[in-house]
Amino acid sequence: MSSDGFVIDTPTNVGGIKTSGFDFNSSYSHRIGGLGNLSATFIGTWLKKYVTDNGLAEPYDCAGFHGTTCSGGTVASTAPLPKWRHKARATLQMPNGIGWSLQWRMVGKVKHEHASNDAALTGALPQLSDKVKAQNYFDWATTYSFGDHYNLRVGVNNIFDNDPPLMTSSVGGCPAGPCNGNTYPGTWDALGRYVYAGVTLDF
Repeated sequence: MSSDGFVIDTPTNVGGIKTSGFDFNSSYSHRIGGLGNLSATFIGTWLKKYVTDNGLAEPYDCAGFHGTTCSGGTVASTAPLPKWRHKARATLQMPNGIGWSLQWRMVGKVKHEHASNDAALTGALPQLSDKVKAQNYFDWATTYSFGDHYNLRVGVNNIFDNDPPLMTSSVGGCPAGPCNGNTYPGTWDALGRYVYAGVTLDF
């Protein structure tokens, strides 16, 4: 090569992520005589595919899995990817200003990515967290509005104090960063039962 030779090595975007699935959203409201107004809402997501193509290996589907590759945040998500999750809430708003609300949060089951048949994911399974069952959380809230300026609220999140699933650090079970304290606090409730109270004053 002559002294005038050079190499052009500009960045090339050869990878990508393709997702497919369905989102569901519904609401309902009905007056129950003098008892008040009963309303319900539902928001759900079905993740059918979460295909990652990094331009180096064969594309792989992370839907329904967790692990260093699928949840490490390098080329894919930063959290487990259950195929189903939802929130459902029922609220009774009474004429006397008191409101009662119950919410159901559900995060679907996931498997460790090494259980996949995709070549980029398959491997030895960890002894812990190879399968994580669906997690269900129930939250209760009560509000009380009086006058035109005051609103009180108290509530309990994760009423039954469900512990988060524990991840292992072996064979890519708990990637540093997204997985903190041997669990994914952004996906599962890591605080346990949480009681709160507050007041709002409008001037």
